[in-house]
Amino acid sequence: MLRMPYRSLLISFRMLAFGIAALTAMPGLPLGAVEPEPYAVSIERLNPLETTGMESGVANVLRNYYERNFTDADTWAAVESLRFDGTLHLGENALPYSAFKKKPDLYRIVLSTGPRHELVMAYDGRTVWQLNTRQSALAAPMISGEARNFIRDATTGGRLLYPGIPGKTIELVGTTLIDNRRAYELRTTLPDGQVIRSFLDMDSFAEVQQITINNVTGKEELTRHSKFRMVEGIRIPFTSTLFIDGEQIHQSRIDEVRVNQGVISWMFDMPVAVSDASPKGPDAGDTQDATESNTILPETPRSFFDIELNGE
Repeated sequence: MLRMPYRSLLISFRMLAFGIAALTAMPGLPLGAVEPEPYAVSIERLNPLETTGMESGVANVLRNYYERNFTDADTWAAVESLRFDGTLHLGENALPYSAFKKKPDLYRIVLSTGPRHELVMAYDGRTVWQLNTRQSALAAPMISGEARNFIRDATTGGRLLYPGIPGKTIELVGTTLIDNRRAYELRTTLPDGQVIRSFLDMDSFAEVQQITINNVTGKEELTRHSKFRMVEGIRIPFTSTLFIDGEQIHQSRIDEVRVNQGVISWMFDMPVAVSDASPKGPDAGDTQDATESNTILPETPRSFFDIELNGE
């Protein structure tokens, strides 16, 4: 029997769509963190590529990152949605998946876990939900810590965009070596206190590595990105490898990326039958508001940390 760490599935998809002090699985902001606005509200009047007023070193790195990864404001503005189709490689197993992103932060992953079985995880801007057809025919809200991880990774374009969001900071930590190549290290602190460490190659300004802290386990998760390609003027890593405690957990390989094709807002909504039984919570962007539901159905497991992939 193969058992797959559920959280590990999420990490591989972070930079597929561009894409802390350790937090517990219980809701609550870290000491000193501000209550953030919903993400869609916080970016409403902001330029995603604007660096005015930032420290000069950070601003210079970000300007190069934006130009080399998003081309320009018009190119990025033309991207409304992204679809990724590929395979997740875990040991000897290769699991097909499709991941969908729609601006500003709608996110859906569909992973094939065997004949006629799927794991679906999604965020509609309000509620994070999940459906594992091996365990239930009904969807349910995701548990708190996992939901915070999912929301953090849900934004289209990643967290280095919109540096002017109130309560968000981006710092240039310095330089380091990644696979014998020099890279800038940027430290992004979100309004809710979560931290993302981004490592940008000094020549290409591709984000070759990202480090976060899992909100459930408290462990550091390191993702290496490679095999970058330009798709409609946007740079995308076609291979992402997850490491925890120095051990490779899995590798995600993209086969195809489609821009502005086949992604519709209703795809991210929790199924109606479950929504009626489990009302959506308040709006949430960078915060935990969407994670505090206690309406998980009794027949649905409290955690998808272990997913059995064998059998019917």
